[in-house]
Amino acid sequence: IEAVVMNIYKTCCLVVQTVLLVGMLPFKIISSIFFRNTPKTFSSVFITGAGGGIGAEMARQYASKDVHLTLADLHTEKLSEVKLQCEKLGAVVNTISVDVTDKDKMRKAVCAADDECPLDLVIANAGVNAPTLLNKSSKVLSDVSSIVTEVNVIGVCNTLSPAIERMRSRKSGQLVINASIAGLLGMSGDSLNFAYCSSKIWACTYGGGLRSILKSDNIGVTVLCPGVIKTEMVADLKTAGSDLQKFAIDCGS
Repeated sequence: IEAVVMNIYKTCCLVVQTVLLVGMLPFKIISSIFFRNTPKTFSSVFITGAGGGIGAEMARQYASKDVHLTLADLHTEKLSEVKLQCEKLGAVVNTISVDVTDKDKMRKAVCAADDECPLDLVIANAGVNAPTLLNKSSKVLSDVSSIVTEVNVIGVCNTLSPAIERMRSRKSGQLVINASIAGLLGMSGDSLNFAYCSSKIWACTYGGGLRSILKSDNIGVTVLCPGVIKTEMVADLKTAGSDLQKFAIDCGS
């Protein structure tokens, strides 16, 4: 009975949240027509998880003449490829291999990038999901669930906290948290994805709170909630029984 009730509850939540999201579309369309915003330009950008997927595509999108990019990731080989692509677009690129869960190293990395060229955009993009970790290690589910939380939650704090200090002193800056549509649709009951979904719900709430707090300091906060994108993480879901590849779109679309 409990399982049936929980399934009904989750279905009702999903329906309500979907209706709310769809209901916002007319407002968004009207706003985009009558209240167009001029896209911001940035001269110094720091991106975590920039070795592939959405992070790499954001690096390429921001790469242009004289823009300073600091790209962070654990995978140095992938970073090197993205660096070359961005340099061809005219950007000045520095790469760093760093674990976002390491608070001290992240502080040093962010502060060093800011010292070289004051950061006006910091993107906390690095994230993991349980299927990816299980595919590439011998760890059990209880281990990877804690790792997912450390990377997707603590990693965001470690990335943004030192940047906030610097930006507050300048009274300007922009922060971005890459969450997920999973953060809007509620927690998954899936035994493999619940930690990921929970972390993305937190990211949405945390980002909203930061936006309110930092508004008086002229620091913007954007929370991205992308749908299904063709990334390594989505590909790894297939091994967990969730083949979303056929619904996924390219990062550059």
